[in-house]
Amino acid sequence: MQSRARYSSTSHASSGDVRSSAEDADGTVQLAANLHEHVRQLNYATAGPPSLTQPSTAYAILGNLSAAIYGLDQALDQINRFFLRELQAGRLGHDPLSVRLL
Repeated sequence: MQSRARYSSTSHASSGDVRSSAEDADGTVQLAANLHEHVRQLNYATAGPPSLTQPSTAYAILGNLSAAIYGLDQALDQINRFFLRELQAGRLGHDPLSVRLL
């Protein structure tokens, strides 16, 4: 039996273009929340059958995770650069009223 898992570095989580779903800060926060939920679901799915029964499925998952990690590294670097710019501009501080939890 062949696995249906496919590796695609250009696939998107939805039928729309992922880039267009983060048009503002709230959309960007929602993308991170969606990532957290997808990781939780992947953790459950990779616990074993029926979602993980073929080596080819595991290899496809590893390939997609590798691409995701590469992308996360870029996102973390961009957030780091944002904080450095804000720090240099004197715009970082502590405001307990602005903290939002999802």
